[in-house]
Amino acid sequence: MKHLSIIIIVVSLCVFLLSIGVYHKVPWSVLPIVASGICILCWLLFHLLCISEERDLLKEGNQYFIDTFQNIRNPISLIKTPLGAVYEGDCPEDIKKELAVALHHIGGLEQHLIALMELKRLFGNSGSLVVAEHEIGAFMRKKVSFLQSHVAGLQMKLDLVPDFDYASAWFDPGKISPVIDRFVLSAIECSLPETHLSMQVSLKGDYWAIRIKDTGNKRFLKCCRWYSSRLPILRPLHGKQYGMGGVFFDKLMNICDGKILTLEKEALLRFPIRCSCAVSGGDTSLNIPDTFQVNESEIAFHGFSKKKNMDRPLVILADNDKGFKDYLEKRLSECFVVRSFDDGQEALEVICEEYPDLVICDIMLKGMSGEELSSKLKTSRDTSFIPVILMGAHIDVKRREKRCSSQADLFVCKPFNLEDLKVEISILINNSRFLRKTFLQKVFGEDFLTKPMERAQQDANLAFLNEVKLYIMENMDKEDLTVDDIASRMCMSRTTFYNKWKLLTGEAPKYLISRIRMEKARELLESGKFSVTMVAEMVGMRNLKNFRGRYKEYFGKTPKEFMKKV
Repeated sequence: MKHLSIIIIVVSLCVFLLSIGVYHKVPWSVLPIVASGICILCWLLFHLLCISEERDLLKEGNQYFIDTFQNIRNPISLIKTPLGAVYEGDCPEDIKKELAVALHHIGGLEQHLIALMELKRLFGNSGSLVVAEHEIGAFMRKKVSFLQSHVAGLQMKLDLVPDFDYASAWFDPGKISPVIDRFVLSAIECSLPETHLSMQVSLKGDYWAIRIKDTGNKRFLKCCRWYSSRLPILRPLHGKQYGMGGVFFDKLMNICDGKILTLEKEALLRFPIRCSCAVSGGDTSLNIPDTFQVNESEIAFHGFSKKKNMDRPLVILADNDKGFKDYLEKRLSECFVVRSFDDGQEALEVICEEYPDLVICDIMLKGMSGEELSSKLKTSRDTSFIPVILMGAHIDVKRREKRCSSQADLFVCKPFNLEDLKVEISILINNSRFLRKTFLQKVFGEDFLTKPMERAQQDANLAFLNEVKLYIMENMDKEDLTVDDIASRMCMSRTTFYNKWKLLTGEAPKYLISRIRMEKARELLESGKFSVTMVAEMVGMRNLKNFRGRYKEYFGKTPKEFMKKV
């Protein structure tokens, strides 16, 4: 159809030229030149259409190829899962060794399929970034592990040498991985057999870099110098020979703010700690509200709670690895108030005293294991409502048993993605607060003064709340009733009682005292048996002016206005 259209255009132009020559008396010597120019334009148009058609065909072919590999992932997972179950079960050692080899190769195949999926995303949306925070050491160890089979086939060795314990950077792994792969593979291809390559990962200022020393033949340094040359016309002479360079590679380097530098005996690939390029769909910021929004029907119930302090959630972190603990504390402190410990017993004492919003603990701790710490928290009536995240290793063969006995809300294996951990923390805290809100609405509804406490004996927290409520009701006529009095009645220190009450209800205890007094005052005024002055004294607010102001603040009308409508 395209060819027919071009033929029609050419014939039409020829007829047009002949008509011009006949009717406008244009010199015939000029017409061949014009006709030749038009033919050249038509030829160029024809070839552009052909190139466009071939490009679309190639794109569809690549898409089909990648989609085919995506369909292979499900059968591979169905093979790997039962093999993994057999490997972790009771089986002879010789079979276990063979299964380990098979699982290793299946894992390698999965990595190749993941790389193809990333390639699909790159071609589909190569100009945008999906940035998240990643631990550099874990990310690079994964890449080195992926390249080990290739290196072993060349009788070479590849080691990773980071100059830090733990560090993180913000980048898009789908965009940065092909760049790192080509840089490392170029070093491998430029090296002689039986070479020992060492990849040094370092941090300096606002950048992190991968350094690879030249093995002595200078080919790798020459390749990097030609790539970083400011004369693009010369770059293909050496760069493309070893996989570096090319339009796609250059585009990814620009998107990731990457740069290749050459020193006297080594080359380095450098990236910024935080990518300055525009981020598309990668906003991983967390929104963890301290209180829940309420609708108009709940305003009376929450009237006083809106005045409480708006602090960030408190997270207790317990890990005996000082480097990892300090790193995790630093990264989580951007969103939470974090207190860290390396001793499980010490962490337990602080948790029982301060009642944090969430606890993160490693299985390996001093004094008390993380498994035991989690179990104690989850089986105690005072701390069972605190979410717990337990951390462990993939290679721990008893991790399932430890996960079950710990009763933790979530078990994560190291290494893990830091952004995923932040999301899990956010979800657990928000879910805990939502359940707490629902729990309180069940206990403290509009008729909470007379509502019977069902199943109070079955729920320790309900019994605790009910006991506090009854004590306040019995002593509300005391004008000097304080939180200290309630804490003493519950056989707790003021700090312990305050923290536990705030964790259960999301508000300070003094707001419950005010709410009970206001609801009781409304009940007494509705009876019509008592004056405003008498009601104020009965609820422990002998200052009549103060009583009227608090009543209007709570109900939106003064006691006198309320009595007129009764």
